[in-house]
Amino acid sequence: TAAQIPAQAVAQTLGYSDADNPSQAVGMMKTNVFSAQVLLRECSARLPDQDVEMAGQLKRWQTAEAHDIERAEHYWAEMAEKQPALREQLVQTEAYLKGNFTLIEKTNPRNKVYAVSIFCHQHFADLASGIWRKRTPRLYQLLDQAP
Repeated sequence: TAAQIPAQAVAQTLGYSDADNPSQAVGMMKTNVFSAQVLLRECSARLPDQDVEMAGQLKRWQTAEAHDIERAEHYWAEMAEKQPALREQLVQTEAYLKGNFTLIEKTNPRNKVYAVSIFCHQHFADLASGIWRKRTPRLYQLLDQAP
């Protein structure tokens, strides 16, 4: 439907960037973790009836990827201590994500709840499915190998 088009456009990219080195893997995972928290907050505010489902899907991903998330959080803290400007990237990420909601909601105001629902559902379903290991294998390989 027409309501799906803006949500799908935001949800898809033309490919998936993967990590080329450990620092990129750490940064990408930190961004994924941070983005998931922002999206859960934003999606839950707009779709309170789907909050439990989305939170459950996020928890499944966090549990399945606990080692990699812990490694990324550990190394991110070290990197951000040495380069405080890295924290600004998270602020920019949050602004970008909120802008996606604005785009979706303004593109089709009559069906905005449906369009937002598609966007949110797809994000958390993807996390829970483990598809990101296939989309970004080097990211996970590098984090899996981290001490």
